[in-house]
Amino acid sequence: MAGYENMVFRNLELDSGQMLQQDINLQYIEPTLYPATDLSATVQEFNSVQLAWEAPNVQSQEILYHNGYSGAGIGTNTPVEAEFAIRLTSEELDDYVGWELGKVSFMLHTMEFNSALVHIYEGGSNGQPGTLVYEEDVTNKALSQIWIDEILEDPITILPDTEYWIGYYLDATGGYPAACDSGPAVSGKGDLIYTDGSWISISDALGLDVNWIINATLTSPQDRAGNKLMAKSSLEPRAGIRSRIAMPTGLHLNELAIENSLDEIQVPAYRNLYGYTVYRDGTAISNQGPYELDYTDADLDAGTYSYSIEANYTQGNVLNSTPAEIIISLPAPTNLAALVDGGNLNLSWDPPTQQRSIQSYNLYMDEELVENVEGLSYSMADMEAGIYSFNVAAIYSGDHEGEMSQTLEVEIESSANNDLVNPVTGLLGNYPNPFNPSTTISYSLKEASDVKIVIFNSKGQIVRKLVEAHMDRGNHTAVWNGQDNNGNTVGNGLYLYKMQSPDYQSTKKMILMK
Repeated sequence: MAGYENMVFRNLELDSGQMLQQDINLQYIEPTLYPATDLSATVQEFNSVQLAWEAPNVQSQEILYHNGYSGAGIGTNTPVEAEFAIRLTSEELDDYVGWELGKVSFMLHTMEFNSALVHIYEGGSNGQPGTLVYEEDVTNKALSQIWIDEILEDPITILPDTEYWIGYYLDATGGYPAACDSGPAVSGKGDLIYTDGSWISISDALGLDVNWIINATLTSPQDRAGNKLMAKSSLEPRAGIRSRIAMPTGLHLNELAIENSLDEIQVPAYRNLYGYTVYRDGTAISNQGPYELDYTDADLDAGTYSYSIEANYTQGNVLNSTPAEIIISLPAPTNLAALVDGGNLNLSWDPPTQQRSIQSYNLYMDEELVENVEGLSYSMADMEAGIYSFNVAAIYSGDHEGEMSQTLEVEIESSANNDLVNPVTGLLGNYPNPFNPSTTISYSLKEASDVKIVIFNSKGQIVRKLVEAHMDRGNHTAVWNGQDNNGNTVGNGLYLYKMQSPDYQSTKKMILMK
């Protein structure tokens, strides 16, 4: 069962028809999984979120030489005792001095053995391991073709300038029990076996170009705050122990062979981080590879979003502890105003102050959508008497509706009323827009003052001085017939019209389309 320590019962004798009950105490091995760190979220292109994070703060590392179980095993097909090991050199362990060797994992090809023991040696050289510092009988949890995990109750601290040999002893009953990969062999490191009184590399000696399926898991003593490792000078060699077995001597080189009786089995080379899942508001939105440490969540509506990153391991998943909160703001249009003429109404507004890629505007009356408008004004005719509420919202690129403007209440009376609701000085807009051949520009004055309205082309050149006079308080209109100051008809295109008074100025756009 995944996540539980194996338990095997051996040499049970039963008579025909007899039943035997055995108590099983399954021990669940809680995996240590580390989350992604330093998640950040920033707004880009006004409604996209750029996420970035760091890989998990490495506190454990699985070291191995194989590339995954190939479905093959090595043995003599006869009863024999043998020891299989990998060699971790001091150079390879230099970055892990002070770390702790806390777990050994290995895999067997078949169940053809009487006993199995995990061995760890401290020190040694290219041809011989050093002191045996750990031995544990794992016979009763050893199964074939799955990981056999030996967790050290007293982890071994990695010493400076010291190599370690890690492996297992088998009292094989026959067959080919030692699992291997498909190579190529890491000679003298991933393929060591004890035979004829000495250790040899099976790739060098026999041409068996494979590695044993053995992993060593190192754990950093650093905590999440990044406290420093213990000083190297404080590390001491571990005391040696006496093995409960005699080293095997009966294995001869010419007896070793490889068996490929099984198809390749998809067992991971090691259990490790294989990717990330990006969550928005608790919903998964993307799966990323183990080296993809950023993600862009594009074209979002306005609102508040919460992002989390889940680190995905073959043994489980873990979320980062602190989600990243982000606010997407799609600003509302400004200066929504209305000009009432009896039962007729002209509404106008200005673009958002932080104008971006705006496609159009949605106009709402009493919280119901009236029209999608491409310009900055809209007219309604023959309205019934009553009080109406209006809002307008910008539609940004990607068809995302922004925030609502302030609410404007407009009263339509049964008789003509040319006063501006909540009268202010302002340039209200033009209608129609686009236009051909003429358009009416509406504006209002809170009190009598001098007013100029000038029309420019897209290059900023003056085309027509339309109004330049002292005007009374109230609502006013000016008609432009599409001609310049000399009476010449201008061409199609975008034009700007600007209103100026002593304490006010505003510029709007209009399009002449023939």
